[in-house]
Amino acid sequence: MILFPLYLAHNINLLGWLKVALGIPPLLLAMYVTWRILLTAPPPIKAEPDEEEPEK
Repeated sequence: MILFPLYLAHNINLLGWLKVALGIPPLLLAMYVTWRILLTAPPPIKAEPDEEEPEK
């Protein structure tokens, strides 16, 4: 929606800069938030193997 008028105006330089500005910072923010959540997450639970049934 924001980029469409720039595309129609053939303003390629601003279109490129705006595309980068709207794409990379939110991605970096999402990666940082995910990293912080994973730091505070409890360790995974170790699954114990089921007892094997004796062979007949």
